[in-house]
Amino acid sequence: MDPLSITANIITVLQVANSIIAVCYEVRAALRKAPWSLTRMIDEIKDLRNVLENLERISEGLDVSAGRDKKRSRIFDILCEPDVGPLARCYQELTRLEKKISSTVGSMKSESRRRAFMAVMGWQLKEADANECLARIDRCKSTMLLAITADEAALLLSIKDMTTSLNENIEAISGDVSKLLIQLQSKDLDAESRAITEWLAPTDSWANHEAAVTSHCSGTGRWLVDSQLFRDWCQNGQSFMWLSGFPGSGKTVLFSSVIETLTSQSSPLEEKSCFAFFYCDFRSRGSQDAINVIGSLVSQICLQLGYCPGELVHAFKNSKSGVGPTKRPSFSLLRDVLCSFSTFRKLYLLIDAVDECSGRKDLLDFLTSTKDASQNLSILLTSRDEIDIRESLTTFKHLRLESNMQDVDRDIKLYIDRRLQSGEKLDWLKETVKDDIKHSLASRSAGMFRLVQCTLDELSNLRTVRSIRSVLAQLPRGLAETYENILKKVEDPDVALVRKILLWLAFSVLPLSLDQLHSAIAIEQGLDELDEDSCLGNAQDILSMCGSLISVSDEGHVRLAHLSVRDYLLSKDLQQGQLSKFALEPIAGNQGLALDCFTYLLFQEFQNGPCETAEAFADRIARHPFLRHASTAWTYYLRSCNPTTQLKDQILEFFSPENRQAFMSWVQVLNADVNFKWDIYPRHATSLYYAASFGLLDVVKTLIDGGDALDSPGSRFGGTSLHGAVFRNHVPVVQALLEAGALPSRADFDGVTPLHTAACYGHLQCVELLLKHGALIEAKDNGGETAMDWAIQAGQKEAQLLLANDATTTKLDLTMPEQKVWERTVGYFPKFYERRSGLESSIVVEVSIGGRRLTV
Repeated sequence: MDPLSITANIITVLQVANSIIAVCYEVRAALRKAPWSLTRMIDEIKDLRNVLENLERISEGLDVSAGRDKKRSRIFDILCEPDVGPLARCYQELTRLEKKISSTVGSMKSESRRRAFMAVMGWQLKEADANECLARIDRCKSTMLLAITADEAALLLSIKDMTTSLNENIEAISGDVSKLLIQLQSKDLDAESRAITEWLAPTDSWANHEAAVTSHCSGTGRWLVDSQLFRDWCQNGQSFMWLSGFPGSGKTVLFSSVIETLTSQSSPLEEKSCFAFFYCDFRSRGSQDAINVIGSLVSQICLQLGYCPGELVHAFKNSKSGVGPTKRPSFSLLRDVLCSFSTFRKLYLLIDAVDECSGRKDLLDFLTSTKDASQNLSILLTSRDEIDIRESLTTFKHLRLESNMQDVDRDIKLYIDRRLQSGEKLDWLKETVKDDIKHSLASRSAGMFRLVQCTLDELSNLRTVRSIRSVLAQLPRGLAETYENILKKVEDPDVALVRKILLWLAFSVLPLSLDQLHSAIAIEQGLDELDEDSCLGNAQDILSMCGSLISVSDEGHVRLAHLSVRDYLLSKDLQQGQLSKFALEPIAGNQGLALDCFTYLLFQEFQNGPCETAEAFADRIARHPFLRHASTAWTYYLRSCNPTTQLKDQILEFFSPENRQAFMSWVQVLNADVNFKWDIYPRHATSLYYAASFGLLDVVKTLIDGGDALDSPGSRFGGTSLHGAVFRNHVPVVQALLEAGALPSRADFDGVTPLHTAACYGHLQCVELLLKHGALIEAKDNGGETAMDWAIQAGQKEAQLLLANDATTTKLDLTMPEQKVWERTVGYFPKFYERRSGLESSIVVEVSIGGRRLTV
């Protein structure tokens, strides 16, 4: 099929999708609070539209006469096949859906108020049909996504062919293309299997690898990959190696060179083997979770094999079905899967920076037990040489970088040569000066790549040979002295700003963009807006002020350049030295960040209340880049500190009735993780609900004493403050609310009581407190299910026993099938509410027609 016809087919489907989105917006405009099913439909169709627009872009660049586009042309022929092709089926489903919902809008425009209201209610009656139609559309979308993935794979192969013809560095480029092709092997998986791999691996291993590779220069690390120890690790059936080194010795770069070797055409791995790797990173919360680390390894192997085993499929379905929190895979399940894979395939697992994993005990226990239970497995780990790690890895062959200093020094010389010859502001120097730099750094590096990197960064900013020789004459003796020299050069007017930059980067729980950091460091206590006269004139100044202490990731996030920087800022030596003004302390640091977040949320603009249009909300987010961070991160900072009197007063001020508008502005942002969800926040939100949900006991008691209504709905789903406290398992808050008279069986909009939630999540102390205060065991939600039903569906056996012991009139069979053990994660809101039939974000209380409102 010619490209013009392909594009025309795609545009036809796009037009129907846009029509449906327009109709949905008309319906939503008629409702004071849009039902969740309507929001879901808008989201799903928008996702489909994005896929279609990507296909249109690819089709417009298609050249069927070119050999490299033949594969893509075949893909589009399949997509555009009449009647049975994905595009044709998608068009049929969209047309059917458009007819279903258009009748509602027609009624709203042409009939009486009462009939208009009934038409809106009719949307709810047709929800089941709409959901079924959306499921079919999703299957079409998944197929088209597969086509895009296949197109990318073909393009990568084209790049590889083109590179070969241009006689580029074939070996290096081949490695890049190979690893990208491994990423795209998901094209061989069906939609469900791809969803499973994403569920297993919420973090991206390749992003960290590519960042590490940029610091790697050709030839470094060859001593390791060419060594007999490494070859034995590759070829032996069971082999376990631990590479350790002191901070800044280049472990991560060395690890990246191993990955590059394993992805190259000359890989030493056994044929038909599978390998998977992961980089732990102190700057990324997701990479510090042991389940995420192992899940990523399993996900990569599934991608390489082209399928997911049955036990993973079953576990994934269980995590998505019924009531209960979204469940993560257990260590036992992941161990069983890896052991199963190793019975018929050699597995290689590689993990960098185990010492940067906050759950490293769980990770090390998992690896050692999996090692003992597997038949054909090799593991390679890197870390600092710390006592707990050493004690866990006694059966691993231990390679210490300190014992291979000659090899490390050769790598450092290669790195220095590359920096001096690569045009990084040093190529103007005469060869004699370069030789002096090379000799001085190589002789004083003591195996520390990081020290050499920082020194070369400093030399790159100098403009005379005399200044360069002056630095070389006073080279630091270690990383601490290196960082000390950087801070000594901070001019007095910049000290406070540099310290605040380092404070945010040391303790921030979420990645910060340059614009976000630029706003964060300008927050001043006592002001209700940013003082432009105190702001840095250019956000880029942040990078020059902090030098080699910070870096910018490929994603544009500013971060500390190395774990050793954070170690130095928290060290006792810095606290007691001449530069103690830069010293950081975790509790005080988190207090400061929390205080800044609340100060920001109380700015004058946010006192005007929530935005009333999508455009106004998008504009507010654009003009206040730090708003999302302040809205979502303050709770983490608060949990990590002991609040000062000043911070407590600020929190009470924020939740007070006098600041209702600022509070509601925050609620709007908190509920809108993306801009188009600007309108889903609950207008009926209460301070007591959110204070209880976040476990702010002092605030809850103050609001209770002030007369706040205990049982008013406060969440999107109509949950009361007791619902919020039970959901998050804040037992002291639950007790305070019940003792103040909160109704233990008050239901939300969907008939769900706090006891349903406590039983479902297995919050046993909450179950006991609720029963003690008279919660009704027999209370049913709108689906006709009791708390016992929820506990059974969620597999909470202990909760079932508590409920059964309290129920005197009913005997229950508590025999449960054998299940895998799961660890659960708790987000801000109970997402399982949204999956239950008929559970909407609110009820319709009035309809706007022609500028007038009809109250129900």
